[in-house]
Amino acid sequence: MKLVLLTTLPNRVAVTLGNQLGDNLCILDITQLENKKESIMKVLHDYSPDVLITYRCPYVLSDDIWAILPLGAYNIHPSLLPKYKGLNPWRDIFRNHESESGVTLHRITQKIDSGTIVSQKAFIIDTSETIESARIKADELAAELAKDFVSTLISNASLWAFPNKFDYLEAFISQKNLLFLKENDCIEYDDRYIEGAFCIVFQVLLNGEKYAVRCWKCLNEIDRRRICRRMKQVSDWIKNVQPLYLHEITLYEDGIKTIKGVYPVTMMKWNDDMSLRKYLSLHIQESPLLETLSDSFITMVSYFHNLRISHGDMNMDNIRVKADGSFSLIDYDTFYVPTMEDEKDEVKGKSEYQHHARNQNMYLSEYMDYYSEYIILLAIKSLARHPELWDLFGLTDEESHILNRNELSDIQSSRIYFFIREKKDKVLMQFLLFMDDMWKNKNSLNSIIPIEKSNIFLDNLYINVNSI
Repeated sequence: MKLVLLTTLPNRVAVTLGNQLGDNLCILDITQLENKKESIMKVLHDYSPDVLITYRCPYVLSDDIWAILPLGAYNIHPSLLPKYKGLNPWRDIFRNHESESGVTLHRITQKIDSGTIVSQKAFIIDTSETIESARIKADELAAELAKDFVSTLISNASLWAFPNKFDYLEAFISQKNLLFLKENDCIEYDDRYIEGAFCIVFQVLLNGEKYAVRCWKCLNEIDRRRICRRMKQVSDWIKNVQPLYLHEITLYEDGIKTIKGVYPVTMMKWNDDMSLRKYLSLHIQESPLLETLSDSFITMVSYFHNLRISHGDMNMDNIRVKADGSFSLIDYDTFYVPTMEDEKDEVKGKSEYQHHARNQNMYLSEYMDYYSEYIILLAIKSLARHPELWDLFGLTDEESHILNRNELSDIQSSRIYFFIREKKDKVLMQFLLFMDDMWKNKNSLNSIIPIEKSNIFLDNLYINVNSI
């Protein structure tokens, strides 16, 4: 890997990277360049670096410089961003009597000191500290940041050829890269995106309407063909059937041009409804409403069973709820529709919602959500009957659940089990024991009993799926 460091010498970053990279480092002292842009572009053309880092560099790079680097361009800034942006923030840091400061490594974008933060290191500002002594501390930490960052790049060299978040962020800078646009389309993008393990979703305003544009990270050619094949089947099925609870999506196989090639995107209208978790938090003291919500949830999943479809990653964040309590689903990467044949089940969904048989499951199927649905129903029902569980289990945190991952295999030792036993809640206890039995005695997804065919909570609920 080859790196260009654009800086003002001398400093510890230059020394550290020189020791680390040797001949694979090119250092440009910005104070010694007469025609700065021309000189930088010539080095980039002749040296062909993979990545560029700026440090103590009083020069703003234009996007035609930083957007051409395969691994992008980064800046090391002498503050804990987003505080104290701009050139030489030391005077303001000391004027405000800060007790702590640090350094930040971030991606270079059009907005100065506003790119995605990669890493930070902090230090204490002593009462006897001066600007000069603080600069020395920051210089040492900046060298550590740079060294750690380069080590990470080197250890992940096998991923260089594939698109990542930054490749897509830079592609969005120019509309000519957005190949899904039609001739007269008007698009606005304000840097909003959501990043997951495999995807990055951009919120855009297209011809006055909000849309979600989904791009895939670390995409090799095999993954590309698989995603395009699956997304086309899901898109076609939804357009033909027009099912409740789902939104139409459109696949563009050649959707976006990045520095690493052309890649697919999917588009769907942006869903501003709140997540199920958020809805529960707002209505946690309204037990009758949550009881009605649980009935609506059973109706929705029964409808999906009747259509022989599954989401594949059903959880409280992928389920959206309108103010009136009606549901919809987002994120269709793992979706299964009946037209699919022998599609591998490779992305297993959030483990806190999965039956152990999902780990050995070979192919996508209509049964993938069956156990997830019981877990979600347990959460809604438990909170409807015992709202204090919300604070007791810290459920505002997206990483917290009624049943945590390590409790699924031993439900009778779980927090919720002991809570329900103490409350002498026979209804919920029956439900937990039923789930425990399914975990221990069902070894395939298709052996799990769908909710509407169990007797749990259904004494007073009559569902006629065919009439929906």
